Parts: sequence; structure tokens; C-alpha cells
Amino acid sequence: MMSARHVQAENNNSVTTIIVRYKTSDFLRLALHTAPRSAALKWAMLGAAAVVFATNCHQSKAPWEPATLISNLITTALFSIVYLPIMAGLAVLIGALRNRRSAFGTESQSYSITDGGLTRQSPSSETLIKWSAMRSLRKSRKSIYVETYPLCYVVLPRRSFASAEEYESAWNSLQEHVLSSRSLSGQERS
Repeated sequence: MMSARHVQAENNNSVTTIIVRYKTSDFLRLALHTAPRSAALKWAMLGAAAVVFATNCHQSKAPWEPATLISNLITTALFSIVYLPIMAGLAVLIGALRNRRSAFGTESQSYSITDGGLTRQSPSSETLIKWSAMRSLRKSRKSIYVETYPLCYVVLPRRSFASAEEYESAWNSLQEHVLSSRSLSGQERS
């Protein structure tokens, strides 16, 4: 089992390092997390509903009569109810398959929570994500999601931590750093 490690840095600040080896289920959960937040999926849904409604109105002899209009609205709603799970399911499947094959998905990742930001190291790359660049944090029972750009997330699976306490400690540390950076950037603007 991989676990988070706490290391003392040179300046006596604690650094938490999390080693993650992603599984297909992590990418599936990420896709499930991002699909409902996707503006493209929402616009596709709205566009499909508009096309269905326009097609029904065009094919009706008297589209603005109350009975016909209600019928067209019900048909559009029923289509949308069926269309949404299909599109969301496809978005989840595509997202999981796309991420699974990338270097990000095949290499072991090492994340370090430091005062400067979240550092990611792998055999092929190293990245520092500054706290001020993080858009949002979300925690579920299985993972912590750190949004860095719209629909771009760092995923820290719960299984990468040795215990529930380490998982909670990492979550609290992430929240503290992100909130601290936001309050500092707010003070700079004043």
C-alpha cells in the first residue's frame, strides 16, 4: 500500500508527499466528477433540445396552438431526459479512456504539499502548481480533486494514504494553503 509521508524540509516546515499509481477506476471517477460540470455537455444538451423542439414545431401544421405546443414541449422534455444520460455516459467513457492512455495515467506520480504549492514529480516530468493557481478543491469518499484549470484536475485517491487520518490531514493542509493564498492575493489587490 502506498502512503503519504511527512518529511522535514530544510526550513523546518513539514512537507507531505503522496505517491499515487492511478488505476482505471480513478479516471472513471474523475470523468464522473467532471462530466456534470462540463459547459460543453450543457450546451450540447440545450442545442439538442432546441433542435428537437424546432423540428417538432416545423413538422406541425399549427405549432402555436396550445395542445400542439404542449405536445412539442413534452416530446422535447422526454428526448432530453433520455439524451442526457447517454451524453453524460459517453463523456465519462471518453474521459476515462483518454486519461488512461496518457503518460500521466501510466506513470507513478509523487505529489508534495509544500508552502510554495503542490509539486508533482514523475519519471517524465516535474511541475509546481502554485496555491494561487488552484481554482477549487473538492473531496469525496474516494478522492480529493484539485482543480487547476477549467475541467483540469489533480486527483489524490484515498487509497494512496495509509490511513483516514492522513487523508484528512492532507485535505486540511490543501484547504489551509489555498485559503491562505486567496487571502494574501485579496490583500495585494486592496
